[in-house]
Amino acid sequence: MRIRFFIDVFLLLWAMVLLAWLGMVMPVHFRAVSPLVLEEAGRGTPTAADLVDELLAAGRSGPAALVSESVPRGMDEAQRQRASRLRTANPAYSISGGPAPYFIQFLDSVSYHPEEGAELIPFMLPRERREGMARFLAHSSNELVRDLLRTRELAGWERFLPAYSEAGHPLDATILSAALLEQSGRFPGAVSRRLREVTRESLAAEEASRDLERFLLGVFSLGKRMSFGALAELVAHCPDADTFYSVAALLHQEEEGARLPDFYAAALLTDDLPGLVDYLRRQRDDGWRALRLALTMGAGAVHELLTFEKPLYEPSPLLSGLSAHIMRGGEYFQGFTQRNPRLALAAKLAAFFGSGFALAVLFCRAAELSHRRPVATYRNPLFLASNAAVAFIVAVLLWVAVEPELLHFHENREAVLRIDLASVVGPASLPSHESESDMIDQVTLIILLLFFVTQLAIFVFCMIRIREVKRQSAHPELKIRLLENEEHLFDLGLYVGLGGTVAALILVVLNVVEASLMAAYASTLFGIIFVALLKVIFLRPYRRELIMSSERASPARPERADRSVTNFMG
Repeated sequence: MRIRFFIDVFLLLWAMVLLAWLGMVMPVHFRAVSPLVLEEAGRGTPTAADLVDELLAAGRSGPAALVSESVPRGMDEAQRQRASRLRTANPAYSISGGPAPYFIQFLDSVSYHPEEGAELIPFMLPRERREGMARFLAHSSNELVRDLLRTRELAGWERFLPAYSEAGHPLDATILSAALLEQSGRFPGAVSRRLREVTRESLAAEEASRDLERFLLGVFSLGKRMSFGALAELVAHCPDADTFYSVAALLHQEEEGARLPDFYAAALLTDDLPGLVDYLRRQRDDGWRALRLALTMGAGAVHELLTFEKPLYEPSPLLSGLSAHIMRGGEYFQGFTQRNPRLALAAKLAAFFGSGFALAVLFCRAAELSHRRPVATYRNPLFLASNAAVAFIVAVLLWVAVEPELLHFHENREAVLRIDLASVVGPASLPSHESESDMIDQVTLIILLLFFVTQLAIFVFCMIRIREVKRQSAHPELKIRLLENEEHLFDLGLYVGLGGTVAALILVVLNVVEASLMAAYASTLFGIIFVALLKVIFLRPYRRELIMSSERASPARPERADRSVTNFMG
């Protein structure tokens, strides 16, 4: 008997540890994406360094220089030599950023130094260059170009000073830059049509419209940090005007420009520019860090990151403290997880659940040894249900230990900045954000589910105790006394409920968990409900049955009771 017991304990321990390890190393998470999955998705796809080679091969030195800033080590020696030879053979490329026939033709008519800054708006600010660009574009056959030149005479701008005023050179340079982009055919069809509509509306009203100013603010925000070639390449990837507005708003948010190269490289590597903007707006700093890592892995990793729409996973202190050899097993599952993310998620949950079930069965085996008899049969539905409830609690605790971000949500510290951007670029251009109430509701639901399962496990355990008393072949009076002895156990749901409420309130006050007060009070509510169900529906009828059985087994007792009452009354 003891040998069988130790064999069972050994197997259960191994099953518990193995399943827990399997769940920990499986590179899939609810609220984050594993770097191993990104690495698998990016395998064999072009990286930012490969994109630099492609751009240099096409002669687009401006975009290549900007993308190279997203590469950890920048251009290698061979790429620097190619870029140098490109600028030597085409001196105008140092300003234009690559092949741009109309812009280069204009450069031939003005004086400039190849070493000066290549950013488009600063380059266009001097009066002689603005006047030269206006003369150059005045003979264009493109109606939109001519209409844009006419907007230089409009008034009614909210954030720009009129172009004809003494301080109107930023607006004048922006209008001319937008006209040059249109003349070069760099605006996609949908963007060009929208620009034509807002321009004609403004000219018809003889006053600048808000939509036209919003469009020019986007050109100004992007053009002051990019060369003409780099700006033209980015604009060509915008499928519509709303995406253009969103890109301008997002990059305006990063005034220091340190993140511009990462965004630019990702925009050229992926065909989902709206998804890229939406991802970075939702994830904020976490999204930028994840994007920078994905760029080193390849275009497939960037696409996978946008598909998951999650930040990068950071291991918890528990996993960080474990040996790297123990956690290395995730590499064996990265391909499976990348191809079947939902199946991998189910497998991880099943592994944690199996580990918890093995732990519950292990405790039952230990109880059998202490009682020297089986405490319950494995065919008993209540026994299986109680072990399943314990297994679920263990699975939730293991998952929270592996992924602490499951219960943690960051405050929107950039709310003021976002509102300010909405007033600058326009509310219609900004994608909708997930509200903080939605985030808190997710945490509340998780805590409610944990409290519910805990109370269910206690309820099932109490039902097992009642069933054990029923199965005993003892006198009804003895069964009544046994039930009285378990009275504190039957009230355990109330004690745990009150303890859960107090603990939850403390965690909320200390800002450890950002949940609503409803989650805290629900612990006591669940305790009251389950204890009431146990005592009113199951325990009370069974006690009544025992009392009736006891009375039937002792018929003389009522007569003695009546006689005692008679003597007492006199």
